This record gives sequence, C-alpha cells and structure tokens, in this order.
Amino acid sequence: MTVDDHETEMRASKTEPSVGPRLEERFRTLVEHIPGVATCLDRVLDDPAHSEPLYISPQIEDMFGYPVAEWLGEGELWLQILHPDDRDRMIAADAEARRTLSPMSAEYRLMTRGGRLAWVSEKAAVVRDVATGELYWQGVMVDITERKRAEEALRASEMRFRTIFDAAAFGVVTVDIRGRVIEANPTLELMAGYEQGELAGGSPGRARRPWRARRGAKDGRGDRRRCRSVRRGTSIAAQGRFPAPVPDRHGARARRTR
Repeated sequence: MTVDDHETEMRASKTEPSVGPRLEERFRTLVEHIPGVATCLDRVLDDPAHSEPLYISPQIEDMFGYPVAEWLGEGELWLQILHPDDRDRMIAADAEARRTLSPMSAEYRLMTRGGRLAWVSEKAAVVRDVATGELYWQGVMVDITERKRAEEALRASEMRFRTIFDAAAFGVVTVDIRGRVIEANPTLELMAGYEQGELAGGSPGRARRPWRARRGAKDGRGDRRRCRSVRRGTSIAAQGRFPAPVPDRHGARARRTR
C-alpha cells in the first residue's frame, strides 16, 4: 500500500463505516507483532491520579511472564513488580505525570514472573479522542535488558582497563592517529616529570622525542623500537616502545604505547 492509497482509505473511512474496522484491524496486527515492544492504553478518569486500563498488547506476557488479564486487573501489577530500588522514583514520576497530564519517559527494572530482572524503557503521553473529547494515556514499553547488559559489560571492561592503566609499573600513553596524547598514566607522568593530566592534548614529544609510526602500525601490527624519554629537557634512560592500534569506544583508532 502506498502513502496515497493509505490517505485515500483514511478519507474513505470517514464516509464508509466498513473501512474503519479494517484500519483498526491493520493497526492491531501491526502493534501486536513487534517483538520486545508492548503498547498500552488507559482511560483518564475524573481523578487524574487514577486511570482505567483498557488495552495492553499480548507481547507483554512474552516479555515479563504475566498474562494480559493481570495487567488489566485491579491489582496494579506494575506497582507490585517494580524493582525496590526503582519503586520510589517511578511512583513519584508516575504521580507527577498524572497530576500534570504531561509526557513521561523513564527506564526502570521489573521482576518477571520467573524471577528474572528485566530493564524497561517506557514512554507515555496523554492523547485526546477527537470524536469524544475523552483523554487517554497511550504508552509503549520496550524491553532493553540486552542493551543494559551490554552497557554494564562495557563499564566493567573500562574499569578493568582503568585499574591496569593507572597501576602499571611502566609508562603507558594513548595517542590518536594524529599523534596527539589522549591520556598518559601516572607512571609515565612521574617518569617524565609532568603534573597529572599535563600531557593530555599535547604531542608525545613532550615526554620523549617525537616518533613516526611504521606502516605496520596502520595494519594492526605492533611496532617495537627504542626511544629516549625526556624529563623536562633532560635525557634519561632509553626505554622500549611498543605501539599498537586500538579502537576507542566510538570505533576511532588510537595507538596505545608503553
């Protein structure tokens, strides 16, 4: 179906009663077959602090293990399965959104029926039915558990690198492909006689004589050679240098040298 066809059908739905149900069925088919995403609809009551749940898509059971009936029941399942560490924050955010009828966007954790911890990204907003004037909460819940796990693994990896980098008994410096220092570890700063962070943004030649990378470094192969470090203009012992290209968190290539 083209955009023009869709617009034609939408116009026809206003004059032909049989078209409206077809559009509704197509919309329902769409929203109920997106994996890892659940849509929901609540009617806003006279008391904005409360709403009447009307619909939630069936993916919700695959995502968290609880059947649709429990989500639409009067037991307020969402409150029951909120992670304790997120409960106060989310109750406050939900209450504020309901009080002001303003959009809500949040990430939080839920406990699944099987006892698994699941991360959720939820976005909800108030929409008005143009035909009746009634207000509804319309929202989307997305399972972001895998993304959160990847982020946690990245943080753990960075923490391990940072521990090794800072505690190394030899000097380590990371430079970009233009040869400018991204960071130097405390050992190198101490060896070269610089204050903490003073080498960052400068040329490696500030701590030693400038080098020129061999072609092999661009191909991903380490480059071993000798160089002389300079301590505030005073030559000190020759040191081995082993540069190798490594990508940063954004995929850009840098060289790490020790």
